[in-house]
Amino acid sequence: MATTTTAAATLLTKRIRFLSAPKFAVVGASNDSKKFGFKDLKWLLDHKKDVVPINLKPGKIQGIECYQSLSQLPDPKHTAVVIVVPPKSTLDVLKQAKSLGMFAYWLQPGSEDSDVVKYIQSDADLDAQSLYDDPLHKVAPEVTTQAAEGSTSSKLHILTGPTCSGIVMQGSAALDAAAEQTKKVAASTTSKIASAATTVAEKLSTAAEKVSAAVEEATSPLSPAPAVNNVVAGVKRPRPSPSPEPQPAKSVKLAPDNTA
Repeated sequence: MATTTTAAATLLTKRIRFLSAPKFAVVGASNDSKKFGFKDLKWLLDHKKDVVPINLKPGKIQGIECYQSLSQLPDPKHTAVVIVVPPKSTLDVLKQAKSLGMFAYWLQPGSEDSDVVKYIQSDADLDAQSLYDDPLHKVAPEVTTQAAEGSTSSKLHILTGPTCSGIVMQGSAALDAAAEQTKKVAASTTSKIASAATTVAEKLSTAAEKVSAAVEEATSPLSPAPAVNNVVAGVKRPRPSPSPEPQPAKSVKLAPDNTA
């Protein structure tokens, strides 16, 4: 799954980079509406791309004057080339385009064979800039949509240059800012937690002191009862007389009985 995802991302990167070129050339451009050379050129024209048709036959294709060779291009290093020729001609076109240091290469289905693919894959830089899967006019609409969505959500920036990988996330500054914001939030949260913990500790300490005082009061000796107040409603009453102490009983001495 990871390999498939990576391959798809790489393919999308290549496609977006290709379509980001300042200029385009279609080798094998045609006036025949059934051919890829017509459809690819038309799509580029419809999307206001700066594109020229290249065909060995002089004249105009879709109203634009043709070049007969890539060597006639005024700015090949900033021109992406669409190749729509038979496989036997593709390798020569590709070698010429590479020698000119062209921006990127998109071989349309049917224009490549095993020799062409081997040639591309033998050169890492060329392979990184080459496409040979689906026709441009079919996948380009989806690619432009994905690029627009990615540019909005992820701030994609497409670098233009022969050795550039294509899409670079302008994320370092954004990520740094996000990290800094995260640190601030974390510090603020930590401070709030510490403050709350201190408040709770103080309340617990106060409660403990109150409990300790209550326990101490409950376990202390009872105080003597206060003296009885003999004044009621401003009238002093006589204190009650103390109860008389009991007297010891007197013994009775009996006289002897002399009647016996």
